[in-house]
Amino acid sequence: MLKECSVHACHVKKLIVTYGAPCQNVSGLNPSGGGIEGSKSSLVWEVPRVLSAVQEAWPDSQVAKVGEMVASVSAKDQEVYDKINGQKAVYMCPGTCGWMKRPRIYWPNFPLLSGAGVAVSQQPRWTVIKLHSKRMGISKWLPRGWSLHKDFVGFSTFTRAIVRKKPPFMPAGIERLKKHELARYQQWNFRYPPYQMQDKYMLINARRQMVPAPSEVREVLMGFRKHHTFHCWSSSERRESPAKHEVARCALLGNAFHAPTMAWILSNKLCGWGLLPRPLSCDEVADVNKAIVWESSERTNRLIEGTDRECLVALVRQLMARQSMRGGALSSTAAILVFKGAMPESVDPEYWHWRTCLAVAWKHHGEHINVLEMRAIALALSWRLRNSKHLGTRFLHLVDSMVCLMSLLKGRSSSLRLNGAICKCNSLIAAGFLAQVLGHVRTALNPSDRPSRFAERKAKGQCSDEFSKQSRHTSRGDVCPT
Repeated sequence: MLKECSVHACHVKKLIVTYGAPCQNVSGLNPSGGGIEGSKSSLVWEVPRVLSAVQEAWPDSQVAKVGEMVASVSAKDQEVYDKINGQKAVYMCPGTCGWMKRPRIYWPNFPLLSGAGVAVSQQPRWTVIKLHSKRMGISKWLPRGWSLHKDFVGFSTFTRAIVRKKPPFMPAGIERLKKHELARYQQWNFRYPPYQMQDKYMLINARRQMVPAPSEVREVLMGFRKHHTFHCWSSSERRESPAKHEVARCALLGNAFHAPTMAWILSNKLCGWGLLPRPLSCDEVADVNKAIVWESSERTNRLIEGTDRECLVALVRQLMARQSMRGGALSSTAAILVFKGAMPESVDPEYWHWRTCLAVAWKHHGEHINVLEMRAIALALSWRLRNSKHLGTRFLHLVDSMVCLMSLLKGRSSSLRLNGAICKCNSLIAAGFLAQVLGHVRTALNPSDRPSRFAERKAKGQCSDEFSKQSRHTSRGDVCPT
């Protein structure tokens, strides 16, 4: 299979192979053990064969490899891993520069460069590398309206979420739990190790309940973009069981690499190959957003010293640079554009602060929801054109209807009813000399979704404090960033 791939990728001259062998039988969380010969961890013996197969398929290429394993492996099993990888392990934990602990040992077949904030020490079992930096701001990962426990100092290692009917054999840290923490452990279906259900690891949500970190928090702290794992299930499966979908997302994150640490390791090799000007700094490992695009120092200082409006304009311009191949819609919010046929990704509305500027009820009922969504976009365009300074401007508009987004992007629709609303939008755009860029936002995250349900019509002949039943559909596009 690799040889077949090499036929279509014969131009490749540099390869990176990473692996994380299954750790169920060698992890310290598993008291039954089984060691490296266990049925769930013996796959590591395939690593040398795969590496030799890669080198055979690309004989003229340079191959770099990085192996990863939990640091709770026993010294006896680690000796076997060292022998398989042909080198001594490197121990790293992001707890010195982040909000979570994730001690892991790595086997890179290339040297790791030291720099500012990088502390290296030799120990009998491994080489310890610590990255010291200021932690990422709490507001970047803590949901709005949430707070930290008074004893919170950071999260323990995020493990795989597994819903159980009863606790596993000898669960780790159950003797440390207090009575109410044991009740919490049972309430959450024993999905995490008992020690992770202690108060000091809990977050306080908007309802003043103490809960474990949700998947969105885990994604950011693991170095991924928020909602990175949202599409692991289909939309029908997500609607059918939102709770199981959350468990699946947390399970994926528990099995993942810590992306910033792995990025720092690989940046050393990419720097050696001349593909990067320098390895990642400790500050960029602590806050991965700083490493997405390296800006010039002059522009960075200008943004830091600039006003909120200048920062807002810079953010919108950066998002507009991620338009699709045809233009007019955001295809990805990442630094690297996705392939041509990809669906638009959801924009995170928490980039901005929002206020309600317009919320009205529909006068006529019975129209399809897609038509109402399109009329809401036309209403937002009309509101924008009330101010003459908006004439001839380019702007970003977020919608949660993929039907409206694709129809507006094309300028027409096969639906005659929808075409009427689209023509109104096109007329307003043409009359105002506007350049509209559409971005998709999930309905659950749409800041205008909730205000659209507040508008109520006053029934005729009733007192001023009495209102009729709330309208089913009200206008969207009625929220603007402040």
